[in-house]
Amino acid sequence: MSESQPTTSFNYRDYSETTQPCPSCSGMGKELLAALGLRNVFEEKSCIRCDGSGRVRQG
Repeated sequence: MSESQPTTSFNYRDYSETTQPCPSCSGMGKELLAALGLRNVFEEKSCIRCDGSGRVRQG
């Protein structure tokens, strides 16, 4: 089993490229938090940010 890319691994790069651009806190971030029930948590720490590599990460 020597494959260049195992199917078990998930490519965040391809995912971010194929999907919409990284959402910002003032947009989809708040909506997502509201959907999760975190209305009281509208801080930047809880918002979805886009990493420099083009990845969508939470934190």
